[in-house]
Amino acid sequence: MLCTPDEPSLRWLCAEATAAGLTCVPFHEPDLGGALTAAALEPAAHRLVSHLPLALSSRGEVNNNDHVHG
Repeated sequence: MLCTPDEPSLRWLCAEATAAGLTCVPFHEPDLGGALTAAALEPAAHRLVSHLPLALSSRGEVNNNDHVHG
């Protein structure tokens, strides 16, 4: 599982994957007003996500405190 910095970045990632002809399955959270909170991408999308840090990593690349929901 990887982490994007924010929802617009995740939307961009989904758009780029779709534009490249890759499968992207977005997940919207009803309890958060339908916000895009995750996406599943096919393995061929590895080049689009290779720069993203691991989610919930203790390395500190991304401040995950803003993205964790109870």
